Amino acid sequence: MKGILADVNCDGHLKNLLLVWVRPEWHGLWQPLQLQCFFFEDFGISRAAQDDDVWRFCQRESLVLLTGNRNRDGEQSLDAVIVRETSTITLPVFTIGSMQRISTDRIYLETVVIHLLEYLIDLKEKPETLVGAGRIFLPKNAAAGN
Repeated sequence: MKGILADVNCDGHLKNLLLVWVRPEWHGLWQPLQLQCFFFEDFGISRAAQDDDVWRFCQRESLVLLTGNRNRDGEQSLDAVIVRETSTITLPVFTIGSMQRISTDRIYLETVVIHLLEYLIDLKEKPETLVGAGRIFLPKNAAAGN
């Protein structure tokens, strides 16, 4: 895994997470991962790209996708492609459970920061624990909209 790709609805959210990770108290955990944060524009991906194309791009480029709202509307939806194409070697998709709370609730933001960092460390150190997991909600034990 070489980095994180922010979905079109998560540009600002990933930037906020990164601002936390580069603080002195987090830098010692974030920096050794040597991960880059990317946005659609970095790769020339259209903001209107289909979910399945985005997911396949992430798999090809060894990126985890950070998203907040990719649904199960049709065969090209993120959920459909995860169900259909996830294997024992595919990287997970991280979904923020509440896009609104991450922007307005500092404790929620820090919880997402901690949990995503824990997952990223696990992916680097013991990838077998998370590859093939499909979708993982943030924070841990969260469901969409919570």
